[in-house]
Amino acid sequence: MKKPILLVHFLYVIIFMYSCYSWHGVLEKKLDGVWWGGRAVAVTADPTDNKIVFVGSETGGVFRSTNGGTLWGHIDSIPAFNCFDIRICPDAPSVIIATFKQDSRTINGGGIWVSTDGGKRWRQPPTSIPEDEQGNPKRISAYGICYQHLTSNVFVGTDSGIAVSHDFGDTWFYIDPNPSGRRDTVSSIVSVFPGKLVIYGSGGIM
Repeated sequence: MKKPILLVHFLYVIIFMYSCYSWHGVLEKKLDGVWWGGRAVAVTADPTDNKIVFVGSETGGVFRSTNGGTLWGHIDSIPAFNCFDIRICPDAPSVIIATFKQDSRTINGGGIWVSTDGGKRWRQPPTSIPEDEQGNPKRISAYGICYQHLTSNVFVGTDSGIAVSHDFGDTWFYIDPNPSGRRDTVSSIVSVFPGKLVIYGSGGIM
């Protein structure tokens, strides 16, 4: 009885290895032979067109497909690579927000990046970068993204508290969820209902 079981396990291993090889082979080929590396960490799809999909990767930046995942292209207009989250706004699909962890570059690519034209062009709004006590830009990391349904409100967790926008990410300000003023890191954030957020981070669940 052991031989058939071992044979089945062997076949599973072969199938798994082949599927992994096939995926990477297709991805490399579809990206014109350029392998950007990094595992996928976030995915979002257009609620009005499920053929449009964005995937954020850990060390490869952001990829976009306009045909349901058959073909993929790398978004070169974001000079950041360590993506944490990416979300298309359900109430305004042309608005896409991506968050990145800080990097070691002279100008930090980490933080909040916004596109208002469906992912064609991206920018990092100046007000999305908080200042330290000396008035210098902080090298922040940004994490979870939350849109408030039927409003233009967006909330993003960062290592400087919660970044808030009331205009789909055009301008931002920061609030501190901790009364002590420690500016805890907020990694996950959810809008339960208007006026109520649930967050998780270094200060626990609030």
